[in-house]
Amino acid sequence: MDVTNQQSIEQLLGNAQATGAITNQSMSSLIVGDIGQQISAGLHIAPDNVQASELVLVGLLLDDSSSIQYNNNAQNIRDGYNLVLQSLRESTSGDDILIHTRYLNGTVLYPFVTLDQAVMILLVGHHCMIKL
Repeated sequence: MDVTNQQSIEQLLGNAQATGAITNQSMSSLIVGDIGQQISAGLHIAPDNVQASELVLVGLLLDDSSSIQYNNNAQNIRDGYNLVLQSLRESTSGDDILIHTRYLNGTVLYPFVTLDQAVMILLVGHHCMIKL
């Protein structure tokens, strides 16, 4: 949106507020600050830490329910997750990807991070471990 259109929208809303067509509360809902800054805050990433002008956000939800273990599919889940992570790292746009992983039962493995900060999941003995 160019500056002229932005100013026209702000004037229109300002006039609507001045005449009582919209309330102050409505006006504050319609006029927002820097939406990019709000998104960055929600992702827990400082804008200065992101070098790309465009990002791909990848969210992974891993099933850690008892049925996965009961049906002997835990290794398949780990292998699939690790394969996706490795493929994203090898992609040509890997620098423009942020990834977030959580488990179905609520535990967050990590919030949105760059691919080099994401972790692989290994099985050591009977315990699931992460590898940096």
